[in-house]
Amino acid sequence: MFDFNRLLSANYNCNKKVIVNQGGTWSQKTYTVLQVLILHAIQKKYVITVAGQDLPNLKKGAIRDIDNICNDVKNVWVLQHLRGKTWEKAYNKSDRVLHFANGSIIEFQSYDNEQDAKSGKRDYLFINEANGLPYEIYWQLFIRASKQVYLDYNPSAKFWAHDKVLIRPDAQLIISDHRNNKYISKEMHDEIEAIDDPEMFNIYARGKTGKVKGLVFSRWGMCQTFPENCKRWVYGMDFGYSNSFTALIKIGLFEGDLYLQEVIYERGLQNEDILRKLGEINYNFSDLIVCDSNEPKTKDWLAYRGVNIWPTRKGSDANPNVNYGISLMKSHKIWITEDSTNLKKEFERYAYKKGLDGEPINEPIKLFDHGIDASRYGSVEILGDQLVFGYG
Repeated sequence: MFDFNRLLSANYNCNKKVIVNQGGTWSQKTYTVLQVLILHAIQKKYVITVAGQDLPNLKKGAIRDIDNICNDVKNVWVLQHLRGKTWEKAYNKSDRVLHFANGSIIEFQSYDNEQDAKSGKRDYLFINEANGLPYEIYWQLFIRASKQVYLDYNPSAKFWAHDKVLIRPDAQLIISDHRNNKYISKEMHDEIEAIDDPEMFNIYARGKTGKVKGLVFSRWGMCQTFPENCKRWVYGMDFGYSNSFTALIKIGLFEGDLYLQEVIYERGLQNEDILRKLGEINYNFSDLIVCDSNEPKTKDWLAYRGVNIWPTRKGSDANPNVNYGISLMKSHKIWITEDSTNLKKEFERYAYKKGLDGEPINEPIKLFDHGIDASRYGSVEILGDQLVFGYG
């Protein structure tokens, strides 16, 4: 029932010990490796470990992808091999283990340190977004995998996979990009192909190893939670479309630092879906949401239904909705909560365009910016010279 395209066939038929999937954005590498693992699990009783940087990353990445695979009606034969015949009954959410009728399991794990990774053995191992894990943790997991190990990552810079894994004779590199993915729209393909920065194009449109230069934000860090006693905060919202993301970010100012928390980050949300999501997060309809001023129809639709939503204020320079907000944000230390996995990835990738001399110019590349745009809208409201109502 699986579509045995080039990427799936290359992974499934590879007989090397380590299969390294290096790919650009939307290359379907994670989804493909999970399909391969399901094929292994169905054929024989195996223990399979999917490891990630942390649980939030797994939930928003590999676990969501395998959920889509197991709930796809075309994959009836997958459901038939799951214990209880359905994904919901076969998956133990508390243990994060997917059970198959033949006794195979796929477990989703994160590891705090090298010692933590020494517990447990498995037949197959998948390191999802491998550049988020230290090599020491990978090594302890690797030596306890008896059959094969899969890795995937975006090649924004060289890391231990290049220096210590791909040099091995039993390692195979598979490079993929969005052109392999027939399940995204022509508009999305065109958007990726239109990346005009050569370095970013090589990384995200062609899956080639590079190094993101001229990052917009450098003064930021991670924190556990949004400060409970933060007295000044708003929400920022960036509207997506069918192949883009709608992002809702909580932005707060506490003891002079800027705090950001990802609340919603989903693709394909219609107006009704956004309203439903606000209800699911227990949004208080008196709390201010600052949104994109270029989307008046969506803003008006939500406002008519009681949402306290206003368009962002603009600065006075040539690029008002971008440079002004960025300059305000960069004037403060920024903290991103640990559960804001997509926002963190954006901050790691958001870069300036380069001029003819190869040096960054004061214009960010319009890519990996849904959560950052939402953060800007709220930051302008909190940090601008005329603060308005709506703060909690």
